[in-house]
This record gives sequence, C-alpha cells and structure tokens, in this order.
Amino acid sequence: MHWSARIFYLSKIFKIEDSLAKKSVEEGYQKRLELEKPVHDELFAWVEKLYVTPRSELGEAADYPA
Repeated sequence: MHWSARIFYLSKIFKIEDSLAKKSVEEGYQKRLELEKPVHDELFAWVEKLYVTPRSELGEAADYPA
C-alpha cells in the first residue's frame, strides 16, 4: 500500500469525524462503529503485515494498539 492509500484512509476517518461533530455522544459512537471500524480494520490489517524491527519507531507504533 502506497503512502497515498494510507492518507486516503486517514482522510476518510477525518471526514467521518467532521460529519459526526454535531451528533450526540451516543449517536456519534454508534455511527463511528458503523462507518469507521471497517476503515480502521483495513488500516491495522496492513500495519500487522509490515515487517519492521520491534524497537524502531514504526515497530513501536505498530505494536501500540495491542
């Protein structure tokens, strides 16, 4: 996946967040699960496939959500 593809996914998340800014906390939470979770899942699946050294900055970042 090229950098432009990663930026695409992150910008999708930011657009979703912008669209939810005026929703109630509960409605925003439900919509985030529905709209953002698939984007996060795909992005993290890519991160998990990377081969990086565990002590590199990228390796630490990739291990952070775990």
